[in-house]
Amino acid sequence: MSAVATAAALAVSGQATIVLAVILIATIYARQILMPQINVATDRDDQTTFKRLHGLSVAIQLVQIGLAAWAVVLLSA
Repeated sequence: MSAVATAAALAVSGQATIVLAVILIATIYARQILMPQINVATDRDDQTTFKRLHGLSVAIQLVQIGLAAWAVVLLSA
């Protein structure tokens, strides 16, 4: 969905496009790189690594929510 939103924003706002592209890149990182690392930590019962990586995934999600709100503001102006 972030890819579709990024493409749609191209016609409306360059700033919103950049913000949405950052969300897209963060989503790809979280899904393709971070989640497998979290799964490995879980499989190894490595609580320290799991907590650190899970905290990172939560932080990424919170930043994405903030960026999405900012993109909405940019697109509504």
